[in-house]
Formats: sequence, C-alpha cells, structure tokens
Amino acid sequence: KFEDIFYVNHFIKSLRDEVKVLKELPPEQKRKAESEPLYYMVPMYFGSLEYYLQRCRVNYEALRFSQPIQETGRKIVNILREKGSFLVLHLRYEKNVLAFTSCKQGLTKEEAEDVKQMKYSQDGWRHKPIASNKKRKHGLCPLTPEETALVLQALDIDKNITIYIAAEEIYNKEKRMADLVATYPNLTILNPEELEPFMEHADQMAAMDYIVAIESDIFMSTFVGNMAVAVQGHRGHSLLTLLLTMKFALFHHDEFFLLVKKIHEDRTGKRAKRKENPDHARQEDSFYSNPQDCLPTFASTIN
Repeated sequence: KFEDIFYVNHFIKSLRDEVKVLKELPPEQKRKAESEPLYYMVPMYFGSLEYYLQRCRVNYEALRFSQPIQETGRKIVNILREKGSFLVLHLRYEKNVLAFTSCKQGLTKEEAEDVKQMKYSQDGWRHKPIASNKKRKHGLCPLTPEETALVLQALDIDKNITIYIAAEEIYNKEKRMADLVATYPNLTILNPEELEPFMEHADQMAAMDYIVAIESDIFMSTFVGNMAVAVQGHRGHSLLTLLLTMKFALFHHDEFFLLVKKIHEDRTGKRAKRKENPDHARQEDSFYSNPQDCLPTFASTIN
C-alpha cells in the first residue's frame, strides 16, 4: 500500500495548498467507490515541458519514503561508507527485464525459451515483436553481467571498490555473475536479517535501493528505465552518474576500452539544457533525469 512505502502525513501536508487529500473516503463515497470509480485519469507517460510546469506537484517534494524504509536505507549506506567509496550498480539482468525487452544475447536455447514463455504469459508483452538483434544494435538491450564487467574495466573503475547491486534476482545468478565477481570481488552481500521485514515486498526493496543509489559515490545503470533516470535527476550533476549503453560492438581489447570511454564522455550526468520538442514529446529529454529547467526551486536545493 501507499503508506507502506511513502510518508503519508508529509504527502498530505505538502499538497495542502494544491488539493485536499483524505486518508479515508466518507462512508457514502466509500460505498460508491467500491462499486465504481469516482474519477479515473490515466497520467501521461510522456509530456511536454509545459505539461510538467502546469501539472507536476508531487515527484520531488511530496513523496518521501516511510520511516522504516528511510532508516534501513540509511543503515545500508552507513555500512557501505565504513568500507570507503562505493558504487551502486543497477544491474538490469532480471528475468522479467529480459522477457519485456525480448533480448536474448548470451542465453542458451533453454534459457531463451524460458524467458520467451514468461513474455507470452503477460498480456501487455506478448504482442511485442521479438527482434533481439535489432534492439541490441540500437542500444535497447540491458548489458549482460559479463559485458558489465568489461565496461567497468574500460572505464577504469577501481577493482577494489565496494559495489552494491541494486536489482531483483539476477537471471541464473551464479553462472552469469561469475566474471563480475571475479573481476570486482567486493560485491556487497547484506545481512538478510536486517532486510527481513521487506524481503517479500519488491517495491519496498526498490525504495531502499533508490536511497542507497542517491547517496553513492558512483551510480551506474546497465539499462535506462524509470529508476535510472529518476536517480540521475535526483542526484543532480555534482555526483558521478553513468547510464551505460550497449550501442557498440565488441572489438579488440584495447580498441574496445578506448571506444567505451569515448561513448560515455557525454553520459555522465553533466548538466545540460533540457531539449524540447513540442510536436514530439517522446523525443524530448526525460523530465525525471533532467528536472532542473522545469523546477527552479528543486535545482537550488541540489546545487
């Protein structure tokens, strides 16, 4: 529920000049709502700059995580800080991501079939064409853990740095993580007892990952999704943020390393003027990754 993730009283207080929020509906409306929605609106997935200026009131001000999530997230950050600098790796190699994107690079025939079955079990995914190689060519597939290890090396990431994996269960984890663990042995394994209250709730675990990602010395994502761009925008431009891309092929070792560095020169969360395209909002920069031009008050709090 909303209150299991977010701080309800702060949410209501923050919006008091905009809209009245009730914790519970009055009895008559409650009975009506149980039989039919009082009002239903689908929010725009992509909007113009003007849309956000007129409508956005919640994302960076009203939403704060609940106290238990904040406390546990802070505890995780303190544990990592005791070891020195740390990197949060948003490793998007979960089974559901592979099924949603239809990306099968590195999978065996059996694994590809397993992922395919998951894709066709979801009503919203089954109609999406399977064009793995085409998506890969355009950088629309998540990096595999093995490729991630290569890219981290190419970017000269210290092999002794502590790495916190922000993700759900990696698909075929033991096999696929072997290269990454061998190259970067300081992957953090947290005490399950501390996380026990949240282990069965993916949204709460994701909230804690978000807190740790915001505080990390380096944040990296191997696939651009909602969390990655939100973290990028929240961190601002003073902290190193890398959205890794697979929009290149693997070459000879030295040539590959040089290419990775060149490609990621402009993908490090540097401050940039938000690009607008009023006729094609989908082609604009993500609002979440670059909110500063839209929200001057928010920008002033992170500089």
